[in-house]
Amino acid sequence: TTLTSTTGNFYDTGGSSANYGDDERLLWLIQPANAEAITISFTSWDLEANYDFMYIYDGDNEFAPLIGRYNTISPGTITSSGGSLLIEFRSDCATNNAGWEANWTTTTLDVTAPTTIVTTPTEWVNTDFTASFTDEDDVDGTGVEKAFYQVIDYDGTEWRANASEGFYSDNFDGTSIHTDWTNVTGTWSISNDYLTQTNEAEDNTNIYTYLNSSLSNRYLYHWGGSISGTGVNRRGGFHYFCDQPDLTNRGNSYFIWFRIDDDAIQLYKVEDDVFSMIAQESYDFNAGQWYDFKIAYDRITGEHWAYINNELALNCTDLSPYSSGDYVSFRSGNSIMEVNNFKAYRSRYPSVDVTVGASGQARYQNANPSTPAARVKSIVQDGAGNLSAIDYSEVNIDWTAPSSVSVNDGSGADQDETYSTSQLFVNWTDATDNHSGINEYFYCIGDTPGGNNIVGWTSNGTSTAVTVNSLSLSVGTSYYASVKSINGASLESPIATSDGITVLTASGDPVADFSWSSTDICLGDSIYFTNTSVDASSYLWTITGTTTFTSTDENPVFKLTEGTYNVQLTAYGNSTSDAIEYAITVTENQLPEANFSALETTLHLPSATAYFTNASINADGYIWIFGDGDVSSDISPWHNYTDIGTYTVSLIAQSNYCKDDTLTISDYIQVLENEPLPEANFTIETTSICEGLPFVFTNESSNATSYFWNFGPDASPANSNEENPEVYYPSGTYNVQLIAYNNTGNDTTTQNITVTVSPSATAVFSAIETELTMDDPTAYFVNNSQNADSYVWLFGDGESTVDESPWHTYAQTGYYDVTLIAVNMLCDNDTMIIDNFIHIDQAPLAPIANFSYSTTTICEGESIIFTNLSENTDSVLWSFENGSPENSTEEMPAVILPEGFSNISITAYGDGMEDTYSQSVSVSFLPSPIAEFYATETYLQYPDSMVFFINNSQNADSYSWNFGDGSESSDVNPWHAYSDTGYYSVSLVAVNSTCPNDTLVMEDYIYIEGPNLISSVIENNVRIYPNPFTDHLVIEFNQPIEKVKIISVDGKIVYCQEKEAINRWVINLESELSSGNYQLQIFTNENTYNYKLVK
Repeated sequence: TTLTSTTGNFYDTGGSSANYGDDERLLWLIQPANAEAITISFTSWDLEANYDFMYIYDGDNEFAPLIGRYNTISPGTITSSGGSLLIEFRSDCATNNAGWEANWTTTTLDVTAPTTIVTTPTEWVNTDFTASFTDEDDVDGTGVEKAFYQVIDYDGTEWRANASEGFYSDNFDGTSIHTDWTNVTGTWSISNDYLTQTNEAEDNTNIYTYLNSSLSNRYLYHWGGSISGTGVNRRGGFHYFCDQPDLTNRGNSYFIWFRIDDDAIQLYKVEDDVFSMIAQESYDFNAGQWYDFKIAYDRITGEHWAYINNELALNCTDLSPYSSGDYVSFRSGNSIMEVNNFKAYRSRYPSVDVTVGASGQARYQNANPSTPAARVKSIVQDGAGNLSAIDYSEVNIDWTAPSSVSVNDGSGADQDETYSTSQLFVNWTDATDNHSGINEYFYCIGDTPGGNNIVGWTSNGTSTAVTVNSLSLSVGTSYYASVKSINGASLESPIATSDGITVLTASGDPVADFSWSSTDICLGDSIYFTNTSVDASSYLWTITGTTTFTSTDENPVFKLTEGTYNVQLTAYGNSTSDAIEYAITVTENQLPEANFSALETTLHLPSATAYFTNASINADGYIWIFGDGDVSSDISPWHNYTDIGTYTVSLIAQSNYCKDDTLTISDYIQVLENEPLPEANFTIETTSICEGLPFVFTNESSNATSYFWNFGPDASPANSNEENPEVYYPSGTYNVQLIAYNNTGNDTTTQNITVTVSPSATAVFSAIETELTMDDPTAYFVNNSQNADSYVWLFGDGESTVDESPWHTYAQTGYYDVTLIAVNMLCDNDTMIIDNFIHIDQAPLAPIANFSYSTTTICEGESIIFTNLSENTDSVLWSFENGSPENSTEEMPAVILPEGFSNISITAYGDGMEDTYSQSVSVSFLPSPIAEFYATETYLQYPDSMVFFINNSQNADSYSWNFGDGSESSDVNPWHAYSDTGYYSVSLVAVNSTCPNDTLVMEDYIYIEGPNLISSVIENNVRIYPNPFTDHLVIEFNQPIEKVKIISVDGKIVYCQEKEAINRWVINLESELSSGNYQLQIFTNENTYNYKLVK
């Protein structure tokens, strides 16, 4: 058990009121965060003598120093030497006592860094100024022990510092080493903006520079560095407080040595050019890795502090400290050594005076209004050795007045005369100020050079032209305009005065004329008109176009939109006037709008490169001001910052026609110190898991901003960029790699893990039968579950069991839900529920077969309806002797039976049983009507057209005749007189009350011929009519006719037809035959007869 609170009570397992247990072997680790020491006090103590013991270790494991073994004597009060205390207790298998009561407190380490804030004037300065600092430590911390500051200045190219003032700054930008460095030994150069030494054969290289080290008690040196190469004794370091830097070991100095291959930090003191080690610490170095180094030295107390990546790595004190030594030197041995951003700070008070001037601490003025001239930086150290982050504040400096201007009378080129007594125009050239820029212009007008009695000093903003109206000027008097400029630092330029303009009286007739400024203007700008008329005392301007304008000013200004205009000037004087007119075309150009962004605004040295995106519009060119003195005219540039700080970035969007537009984002880019390299580390929450669940990896890396995990091809996912990923594995051993990244570099760690994936339980079951009856209500269940250690069955009737595949007898009818819970001791249980799974019904009844039927006295062809009267059946099977159908499974089948006796049976089935019932059924047919008739004559000649019908029908009760001409009759043997010639079909319906009617239809049975027509042939008992015929022919014969042919006179068969032998034959010839004579052949089964036909 690990206890991490800073205070607490500590009891045995029985607590404050009960005894501890038998056979205990327990460990407690008291380990609060950031603990420096732990004190535990036992207030009650009672262990079984000679058998139960407590062991207390001064550390976090059982191999740490043993403080004591305790039995009957209390440990009392114990204080650890570090941040961990391990307590072990062992009891035997019998007899236990009251145990103990104790409490602990913690002395915590101060691990919270202090803070510092720099405050400098926000306004422009042109002389010495005061910088103040707000330094604080955590309320429970050790307090701010020492504060440092640095003043660096921008020379128009890079940030440097005045070494004579105890400060140093060199970012090693460019291609050449600065001349303030002296190269004694080694191959030193600037490469990739780093100071680089590449001679690996040299075991003592030396490059040094001057630094005044007697102005403060404590100094701090700061740089980024990397040591690499191919050897096995690679090292690099730094000499400080040197008095003879060109000697082998720099005369008298201190020397810190970073040994890459020995993983060691060594501090030496050099006396008379001979060094001896005064301190050494271990450190895990990596060749080629960049580190942030800070070395602090107090020249009064002799204490040294060495920091790597802002962590205190070495601390010692020289009791005979050097108090002077005005040089520092970098040194390498058998290695490649790179140095970047070397800075030197010195200790300070809560406020300091910063000197301004060519030999001061801030030696330069602003290179431009957007790039500060100086930067005051601060870093503080608390009593525990923690360092703050570096803060800074920038200062704008300008001690130079802006340039003077040149002043013109008039609105354009300088004029010496005017006829206006109420208006004056003045314009002047731009003033320049490279440092703080021009903030404002002031003008005045007097009747003497430099005088201001007509118009006092008046601000004109940043405009370089002004029109002054409502004046009372005297003819013959000369007037003078004076102008001065004010820069951002409130410094005034020298006053410039025009050569004067004289007011005249017109002496002749006026002559009108004028000129104008450019008509290719920017959106919203004005056009200035310059009146060059002579001998005029007043004026009228008229402008016509898209809009009409008028003015009586001598030199008016008009805001004209795009288009063409006619401009007319009328000049009045000497009681007459003169007019002139010009046409002008105005073109408007869009205003530029500056806009930009950066891909990242927080950067870290040494790769502090900002990538800018230009989103400006309507611009023809660009000027970027990066805030560190560098500028660019690229559209979307990138820029490498070389010093920590916050930078204000400006973009000027330029236009060929319009005023430039500037966007300035204050404190936009923040450049921080070298990030320490990340340290990759991770743990896995557990290596045993249930199937379907992920393994959870906990990322314990430090100083990292992004990650890449490689879990191997069997994992899902195989890779991840998440901080704490979840991964699915099958059981096995895997190599897991984590790479942690930040802007400085990366670090990789790899672990072999063995994981076990246990399957979860799956509940599956069935039953041999689910439909049961009360005569056998026992259900037998089959368990097909997987990965289960045990089972719980719920049968739905309140009963349960833990058998694997149980049987269960139900006591009542009904439907039952069955539940199976498959239990897995490691993973999730699984439950299967089947609703209404088991159905218990009453015991089955034997089927009883029986049936009935509708009637057995029927008309021939009618069906008899049989009805199933069976009981306790699921299905039936009928058998009908001589019936149609012979078998059926329907409940009420309809069956056609012959007349007489037929055997009918039905078999009833139910619950696996059957029963058959048979019965002989006698069927009697009722007589069905049969329609039959003939006519005494079927061929008649109108008007003798009475036909007598003879009814030979059988089994009929009534009759219905249809004579084919719309007439009907119900007589038994009717007669009918036809009133028109033609063929008539006759039908007879024979009706009785029980069976279906029968109908006989004789097609074209009756033929009525017109009077006086020879229309028939009667020969050999054959009657043929009509003859001659048109398209219809009837043949009646006392013998059945089988075939008929009609043959033309040229022997061609024009008609041939065979039919079932009948006595009456009707032929429809329509228009198939042409008029003429034909031969008719009639075929019977015995003879062939020939007759002549005429058409």
